Amino acid sequence: MGRTYSPSDDTAVLSYGLWKSRFSGSSDIIGKPIVLDGHPFTVIGVMTPRYVDPRNRYGWDDRSPDLWIFARGWLPAFARNDRPDYYVLGRLRWGVSLAEAQANMSVVTRRLGADNPREYGQMDVKLQTVQADLAEEVKPRLTLMLLSTGIVLLIACINVTNLMLAGVSKRADEFAIRISLGASRMRIARQVIGECVIISLTAGALALFASTWARSLMSTVLPFELPAGPDIDIRVVVFALSLSVLAGVAFGIAPAVASSHTGTEGIAGSARLSSTPRRRKAAAIIVATQVMFAVILLANAGLMIRSVWLLGGVDPGFRPDRLVALQFNLSERYKKSLQIATFYDSVLSRIKELPGVESAAVTRALPTMFISSTGIYADSAKLNGAVGASWNLVSGDYFRTAGIPIIQGRTFSREDAFDPRAVIINESMARQLWPTGGAIGRRIKMSRSSKDWLNIVGVAGDLKDQGLDKNPYPAIYQPVIVAPYRKMYVLVRTKTDIGELTPALKAQAAFVDRTQPVADVIRLTDELHNMTAGRRRTATVLGVLAIIALVTAALGVYAVTYYSLAQRRHEFGIRIALGGGGRDIIALVAREAFTVIASASGAGIVGGIAASRLIKNQFYGVAASDPATLTGTCLVLGVTMLVACLLPAYKATKANPVDMLRTM
Repeated sequence: MGRTYSPSDDTAVLSYGLWKSRFSGSSDIIGKPIVLDGHPFTVIGVMTPRYVDPRNRYGWDDRSPDLWIFARGWLPAFARNDRPDYYVLGRLRWGVSLAEAQANMSVVTRRLGADNPREYGQMDVKLQTVQADLAEEVKPRLTLMLLSTGIVLLIACINVTNLMLAGVSKRADEFAIRISLGASRMRIARQVIGECVIISLTAGALALFASTWARSLMSTVLPFELPAGPDIDIRVVVFALSLSVLAGVAFGIAPAVASSHTGTEGIAGSARLSSTPRRRKAAAIIVATQVMFAVILLANAGLMIRSVWLLGGVDPGFRPDRLVALQFNLSERYKKSLQIATFYDSVLSRIKELPGVESAAVTRALPTMFISSTGIYADSAKLNGAVGASWNLVSGDYFRTAGIPIIQGRTFSREDAFDPRAVIINESMARQLWPTGGAIGRRIKMSRSSKDWLNIVGVAGDLKDQGLDKNPYPAIYQPVIVAPYRKMYVLVRTKTDIGELTPALKAQAAFVDRTQPVADVIRLTDELHNMTAGRRRTATVLGVLAIIALVTAALGVYAVTYYSLAQRRHEFGIRIALGGGGRDIIALVAREAFTVIASASGAGIVGGIAASRLIKNQFYGVAASDPATLTGTCLVLGVTMLVACLLPAYKATKANPVDMLRTM
């Protein structure tokens, strides 16, 4: 309702979720004032529940905005409030390419640099499409899922091809009669391909219908929230139906060729012709192809699942259990550093008094966040130039609260607040600057020209703040009194359940300043969980696709084996009549199946290793040729396929030999 644009400042548009939760879905919210960080805003609109922010649409961010404000006058305030970076969005004029817009933008930046070289002399602006920017991180995983889905579709098409070939053999009399009556072989082939296209179009239409509720079902079943995606529109429908037509033509070619080769002799001998060694060999090749592709998908799914399992055992460098963070975004009323420091100190003191709190600290960044890379220069270090390092501001109890060990030296004390030259570095920086040890008592500074040396008083353990699969990055910590920010976190380690203590934590913060609400309550277990969310989603989808591929291939093998054994009934009847037993028949089928499955598995393993090398950056802690994963893949697939082969063989042994011989 309302509108989404206003030419005046101090207006806001609410998200549907905020409108329902905070304002109870009030229908007269338009025109009402709300207060944000002490500033009044007028509500001019409410977004629809179907709106998805671009950052969520492509899975780039799990948190969606609650409201949007139009406030040109607020930009300087946001810059002072620890928000120095902005995203400028624009829509290209019709007919203007991205390269042309980039050239025009470069002219603008050069003019700004010439007018104000101190501020904008080194500025550079790069234009990029929103989709390319937001989808860059997830594009490799989406490509992997798309290729895996293609393999499943290929296995299904091979299955249908095999079934259609069997149908052509059964219909040999029909085709022979048609040819005898004057039908051309091309017409017979067109009929078979047309039947295949009708089957594939029907399947595609059913898939489109099922996809409307499949996402909701997956969101309920899967142990994580799926990223928002586009709705099914005309483009999706056209793509799905076009792919269905192509698939129908593809798996109809072989049956069409087989049907066109049927001669008039098929009227009398279709049963014998359908069981020739040539046709059995073709069926074996088709089965082997299915098994090979199933192995490729199973191997890569196994590698991805094992990677996620190994990531779950990686030490993040801190203890996330019973650890919660309160995020604050102080308003412009807190202009001076002393005011900001006093607020956080007061909140910290009150929270520490709660009986369910073990310890608490203030920090600019959480242990799972990587921010503010800076250059560090050290004395007495055998290193030329600066060392890149992340920079964080913390209070004295931060390391104890977060569960980060102090390897050498000490943590910050109250005396450091009066002489904020004390600094703590992590192990990675200590090893890089002083490989032989002795970092305690050394000095570092944050710029080459600076004369303010900082004294290293402690060495802390490394954090995996850039990702559990990344190597630790050098880091330094300074007392929060050095430069308190409006946006910071109060980190709390509780003795009891976090959910029970959260209202009390918020109440203590409100007691200090009721106009400064807690912006967010963050469980560190959730943050750690989110660090592997992308890989877990990929592993889950790959696992599901691998299971579908395995079941589809097994059904195909079962169907082919059943049909092949049915065509060899007279052969088995003769074997039994000559004294052969059911075990002999089962052993014969098992040997033939083992030969096909073993050769296909070998080819699949080679293909799986080659495919996994192309996506090795998606794996952690496992090689493309990991023996345990590949062995497990072969065992699972081998047992499944042998069962699929032996079930129809066992059924064939229970048939009456007299009935078998009558098929001759």
